[in-house]
Amino acid sequence: MKKLSIITINFNNAAGLKKTLDSIAASSYPKGMVECRVIDGGSTDGSVEIIKQFEHLLDSWVSEADNGIFDAMNKGMRAAEGEYLIFMNSGDWFAEGALSPELLTQLSGAIFYGDYLLFDGEKSIQQKQTPEIDFLYLIIRTICHQALFMKTDLCRRYPFREDLRIIGDWMQLFTIMKKEDPEVVYYPKPICHYDATGLSIQQNEKRLEQREQFLREWYSEWELRHLRQLGRMRGRIWYSWVMKGLDSGKKHLILKNLSKWFR
Repeated sequence: MKKLSIITINFNNAAGLKKTLDSIAASSYPKGMVECRVIDGGSTDGSVEIIKQFEHLLDSWVSEADNGIFDAMNKGMRAAEGEYLIFMNSGDWFAEGALSPELLTQLSGAIFYGDYLLFDGEKSIQQKQTPEIDFLYLIIRTICHQALFMKTDLCRRYPFREDLRIIGDWMQLFTIMKKEDPEVVYYPKPICHYDATGLSIQQNEKRLEQREQFLREWYSEWELRHLRQLGRMRGRIWYSWVMKGLDSGKKHLILKNLSKWFR
């Protein structure tokens, strides 16, 4: 079994796909530890020709019609044979030095994530992510999915919802953090360049609507109001100061009990 599966989803984004595959090809990872798979949605813009240029790099690829990005991501997840997986979809790319033997040897926990570089079309600016994730944080915020590695078996237990075409990655992570008790590891280095011109950024209003729709499947209006208040507290300095003063056992107990109250 390989350590990591890199899944790349693409549809009619040949230039972005080349950028993604170039970053994988330029990385120093041990070839025997990583597999690469491309799931293309039946592109007609030359993407297949790009895939064929990198065929020596790929363990598998397919180009066929699908039902959207999260259908394609579920397809890639099912094909993955690595212990961990990461979705580095076309247009986003690995940060220099990120996909390295150092990172692969440090991969641990059920969820492993790092920082990212936000690309605005001209330049990339490093963004620090929170060093701790809990379900309260995800009520009003998110984690950059392209900077996140997940145990493949955990990902398969919580496939992406294909009807929520913009927030499927957030929804999966929120559900896992609420239902499971995953070990989460933060890696304080940039993993990827995240293209800020992508779908979820362009459709921010729709993304918020879908998040609201999903949360209302779980919570009443009263619960959501109080959860958001707790989520805002989660980002304040005093909250971090208090939590840092607790040992890991007490911190875990507090977050676990909060989760039970709102389950």
